Amino acid sequence: MSPQRSDMYAVLAQARFNQWALKKEPKTIHAKQAINLLELTRLGAVAEPHLKAVAGIYEWKLQQYDDAVETWKTVAETDALARLCLIQTGQAALLNENNLPQYAEHPSFSLLKVYSSEARNTENYHAATRFMDTLLGTTESKPKE
Repeated sequence: MSPQRSDMYAVLAQARFNQWALKKEPKTIHAKQAINLLELTRLGAVAEPHLKAVAGIYEWKLQQYDDAVETWKTVAETDALARLCLIQTGQAALLNENNLPQYAEHPSFSLLKVYSSEARNTENYHAATRFMDTLLGTTESKPKE
């Protein structure tokens, strides 16, 4: 890996995040993993700003709450995942149908749409909140044997 190739770090960071987060039942990651993934994601975010939302997730998992919120806020106006994280952690208000179009092109738009105030009593909403709870859950201090 060439330190000058932030685009390659971005590919690796996104792949590692997807491998963990998109499993049917994501497992808790331990702190050392989260630290390594955070560093990789920060390197990748130089080339791909959308990875800042992912970096914020790892910061949150490491209980770096203020850093996570600040990271998400830097991209929340255009990044649906960052906005979701802020909503889930009580740092931003729910969106209504008028606020959603600005996120329509983002890959996490469908998940954010479930978080709109009109959809809060649906089964999809409850599944989405469970998913976000898993993403934002804290880490284990050491790996399980």
